[in-house]
Amino acid sequence: MKILKPINKFIPKFFYFLLSKLKIKDLGYSRHFKELKRIKIPLPPLEVQEQIVAELDSYQKIIDGARNSITLFEQKIKDKISDVWGEKTV
Repeated sequence: MKILKPINKFIPKFFYFLLSKLKIKDLGYSRHFKELKRIKIPLPPLEVQEQIVAELDSYQKIIDGARNSITLFEQKIKDKISDVWGEKTV
């Protein structure tokens, strides 16, 4: 395991988003850091990084809300089926 700390030219959350989407060759149990060192990572200005992070955060809030809605409606479906069949859901 290797802990990566971005240089101060990166906003940490922007760096996280970048790293989480990189396509790194699967080396099994081998170390992957050597692959990461070969990848050129774009370095937009800090203001642009902030805008990107804000936009991605807003998308994540929408996704989280949609997931919560799905969970709620799945439970409503289970409850309705239980009402029809006269059963209690767990």
